[in-house]
Amino acid sequence: EIERELAMIEREALDRIVEISGARDSLVWMRERRIILGVLTRASREYATDALARTCLRDLVREMVCRDDYPWWEAKPNGVALLRLLSMMGVRPEEAVLVGDHRMDFECASQAGSGFVAVLSGYSDIQDWSDLGSFPILDSIRDLPVLIENGAQDSFI
Repeated sequence: EIERELAMIEREALDRIVEISGARDSLVWMRERRIILGVLTRASREYATDALARTCLRDLVREMVCRDDYPWWEAKPNGVALLRLLSMMGVRPEEAVLVGDHRMDFECASQAGSGFVAVLSGYSDIQDWSDLGSFPILDSIRDLPVLIENGAQDSFI
């Protein structure tokens, strides 16, 4: 029943999907430098695929792990979800950085033993991140290339 409700909400939300300013440019920049890109989401596979298609970003993503790919209790924020995605991409957890806009993203990266970068272009603001530890906080994904050029790790999720 819950899954049906979530699917209905996601279908209705698809019409409001827009690319975050600069996202494509940043992902293309990373892809050109052979940085492996994946998506880990609590959205359904159908919704995530449609959202990436609507924003013309699907071709930049190597792999995805969505909430309905495995049992619900293994979905993000469970670190198992990130470990699965990293395994699919051939990346070790200590080589990866999860980029996220919600506390559950941080929790997932911590459980999996990966790095974390927070972005303010989503659900959380600077205050939400203040008590969680020391990690980069960016205004948007458009700022990732600068962070990478200044010495961040080689793999971003």
